[in-house]
Amino acid sequence: EGDVFRIVVKCPDYERIRTIDSVTPEIEAQVEAQVEMAILVACAEPPLSSGEIVSALGHKKLSGNLRKALPRMRKAGLLEYTIPDKPQSRLQKYRLTEKGRNIEQQVRER
Repeated sequence: EGDVFRIVVKCPDYERIRTIDSVTPEIEAQVEAQVEMAILVACAEPPLSSGEIVSALGHKKLSGNLRKALPRMRKAGLLEYTIPDKPQSRLQKYRLTEKGRNIEQQVRER
């Protein structure tokens, strides 16, 4: 009883790991861009509801990233409502704008 066992592990990347928080905004921007590109490809044809977009991307429910991406993409002119005068309609779907179609084609060509 009372024996002590100690392991010391030297971590050469300690400073890099400690500063990982400074990279977070860059990583977050990459994730947002990937989500937006996936939405553009999914909405190419036909227009999709938010639930259909979720399914097309292989998610089970509308996550925070998707929930934030849809209005951001509408504001950027990449997506538009199929029923613009009724944004809360249960029949509402998203379709690509001309700008969105151009970017979607560039994404597919990569």
